[in-house]
Amino acid sequence: MKEGAKFTEKTASDILDNLRKEDELFLDLSFPTISGYAENGAIVHYEAEYETAKQMEAKGLYLFDSGATYKDGTTDVTRTISLGENTYEEKLHYTLVTIGMLRLLNTTFRRGAIGACLDIKAREALWDYGLDYNHGTGHGVGFVNTVHEAPTSIRNKINKDVYRNLEFEPGMVMSDEPGVYISGKHGIRMEILMNVVEKQEGFLGFESLTVAPIDSEPLLVDVMTKKDIEFYNKYQKQVYDSISYGLSEEEKAWLKELTKEI
Repeated sequence: MKEGAKFTEKTASDILDNLRKEDELFLDLSFPTISGYAENGAIVHYEAEYETAKQMEAKGLYLFDSGATYKDGTTDVTRTISLGENTYEEKLHYTLVTIGMLRLLNTTFRRGAIGACLDIKAREALWDYGLDYNHGTGHGVGFVNTVHEAPTSIRNKINKDVYRNLEFEPGMVMSDEPGVYISGKHGIRMEILMNVVEKQEGFLGFESLTVAPIDSEPLLVDVMTKKDIEFYNKYQKQVYDSISYGLSEEEKAWLKELTKEI
């Protein structure tokens, strides 16, 4: 695309999809890319069309949820980024969602726990401000299969199907995706995939399989606790350490700036 080119939600998602297709291990998209700018980000399963896609401007928030199946794995990742000037409300909601994603990722729990035991980690910062989201926090992920793979899930209610309330075991792959959706204004979701791992005898935790930078521009650092800031800096360092080796010096400098500590 030429410098200064105009983007719509659809042309932006086309770029994301084509980048994935260039990978030699690419098999197919794991689901149609969700590409929502401003108020369209508040539509959880929004799918942009060429004829009606919203023009993106140098302001507000842009949400994109995309993934693909490769010969060595299936991905599902969501990021919300700032395109320019943001309101205080957009920044606050973005910060709370980011806090929730990172708190869940960094939790430690006893063997025998199910998703309903851990869901509060992703929602507690939002609940403190009277906010919530009307979808599950996490789902299992299959390989060359449905991305939403039963029976495991992370949700704030016990599943009526008792066989879906499965205890976590090392090796399970789960999503971690809290959000905030304000109709007519903005939508925010942050999602990673994570692997269940053994922390110590009798206790489990998660490690992130998704290494995608978190946009620091909309963050309200004064809303974050010291521990939240540690989680953020730890994750951003993991991103840099994981992918910088394959980049040019110019690209490394760009990524270093993007993942710097707050």
